[in-house]
Amino acid sequence: MNRRVKSAAAKAEKKQQRIDAGLLSELFPKVIDISISMVYSKTGVLEPLSRTVNFFPSSYAVFNVSCLCSECLEGGLDFSKNNKLNG
Repeated sequence: MNRRVKSAAAKAEKKQQRIDAGLLSELFPKVIDISISMVYSKTGVLEPLSRTVNFFPSSYAVFNVSCLCSECLEGGLDFSKNNKLNG
């Protein structure tokens, strides 16, 4: 399988996982929004970088907030009913 086909298959799989997870509003009807605030600081850089990511009832119950640091791998939050931590 060539690289383009693998990439398309991976994107399709991620999209299906989000669809299968359902929407935040379906799993948590009382949630109005979720806001994740982060501050990135790096040695030698004077000003830290602030970042805020918002999610709403229409957001899927599983999402990934990509880190700006190259050392971070596959961070994410899974609020779906399929997640063992969610009961």
